[in-house]
Order: sequence, then C-alpha cells, then structure tokens
Amino acid sequence: MEIHYLNVWDDIECAGFNSQEYGLLKFGSCEIANQYAKILCERFLYSVDISTISRLVIMSAPYITLPNPASLLADRIGKELLKLFFLRKGFREIGVVHIHKDKHFKSEYAQLTLRERVFLYKDICLYIDEKISGATVLYIDDIKTTGSTESKCLSFFKEQGVACVYSLHLIDISQSGGAEYPSIEGILNRSAITNLHDVQIFFENGGYPVTSSMCRFVLSYPDITAIWEFFNALPKEIVQEFYRGSMGDGYPDMIVFKEGFLKLQNVYKNC
Repeated sequence: MEIHYLNVWDDIECAGFNSQEYGLLKFGSCEIANQYAKILCERFLYSVDISTISRLVIMSAPYITLPNPASLLADRIGKELLKLFFLRKGFREIGVVHIHKDKHFKSEYAQLTLRERVFLYKDICLYIDEKISGATVLYIDDIKTTGSTESKCLSFFKEQGVACVYSLHLIDISQSGGAEYPSIEGILNRSAITNLHDVQIFFENGGYPVTSSMCRFVLSYPDITAIWEFFNALPKEIVQEFYRGSMGDGYPDMIVFKEGFLKLQNVYKNC
C-alpha cells in the first residue's frame, strides 16, 4: 500500500494557524469546518494528480456515536471535491465513508501518552459499511499529536486492500512536542472556550452540532451546579442528543464524566 503524508501546518507557531479558530472547530463550528475544509482541499489538490485516481474514498479518524471534528471536515471535503470534479472526465467515483470503532477509551484521550494510546488501540476494532479494496483513500484528521490514531487507521486500510493513502492533517505536532507532551492537544481543544456560558452561546448562535469534544467538556466541568443549569437551559432535542451521544460513547463509565452525566440524566428524564 502506497502512503503519502501531508499537512497544512507543522507547528502551532506556524503563520496562519489560529488556536481560537481551531478550538471552535473542536466544538463543532460549521463555519470554521467549512473554512478548514477548503484549506485542506487546496493542500490535497496541490500535491496530487487527481486525474490518475479512478475511485477516491474520503475517510477520517474513527468515532463511535458523537461526530468528531475530523468527520465534520471529511463531509465538507467530500462536497468540495464533488463540486470541483463533478464534470471532470475520467474521475469516476468519489465518496465519504466514516470509520467507527467498537469500544471507547475509559480515559480522556487527549491526556494520554503515546505508549498509552498505542496500548489502548490494540483492543479497539474498526469497521466500515462498504468495501474500499483497490480504492485511493484520502484520510483526514484535524490534528496529529502522537500518530497513534493514524497508525491504527493505516493498518486498517491495508487490511481492507486499499491501494493508496493520502494522510492529510490540518496540523501535525508529532515532531514538535506532541509525542513527548500530548497534553498540548488538550490545551488546544480548550483554546476557544472557558466556561459553559461560552458553550451556551454556541447553541444560541446556531450551526453547532453536539460533538464528542463539546460533550466531554460539559460533562467534566468542575461546577456541578453549572452543569445542571446548562442542561436545563437547553432545548429538549439538544439535551436528548447529549444523552444519546454520552450513552453511545460510554461516558457514564468514565469517572471524570460520571457526576456530570448524572446531572444530564436527571434533566433528560424530565424532558
């Protein structure tokens, strides 16, 4: 299997990288996702002779129930490329296929070391809903911190008979401190928000789906009363989305999210 590694930025200090915008992406900003998808498309098209590809499958970092930022980017990149190449002769097929995993991590992933991530991934199985044998895969992730998620997915692609992979990250910090200090990822994830009021404003402004990053932030918030007030102020359908996603991703089983989930569960039962 042929592999090509691409990224837009290779350090958080690079010109053009905005940690506030990145933090908004982690919390599901559709506006920022659209903006970054165009940047990623440009990076891909600059590096690849698209006319040589007969089938392109766009895939992203795996998740269970709640979408992650990479999946938001993959969906938008698929639409961008379809617009660009719908009429191009010889380019026969393009589509987005999401990767799912069968188990959740019982820890806050962004805080885990490289060794811990690799160890946990050994017990995780990935699956998809269609065959990708012989295809060219454009693998998308928002950040490469240690490379453990990418490594797991590349092994999966090889098992599936993929011919070629373009692994494209928005930012790759694996060579600039990410592998040694993976907590950098957690700091970046929280760069656009400081409290639950900030999250509340996201929903009031619209355009924010419930993502895994957002849900983890809310459930682990240190002020339990504030969590209760936050969920009570949300529309019923958003509370239900938080609850279904939390159950699907296994947050009730994680100590760091347990108290917050109990508050969510109480509000959910009264919906």
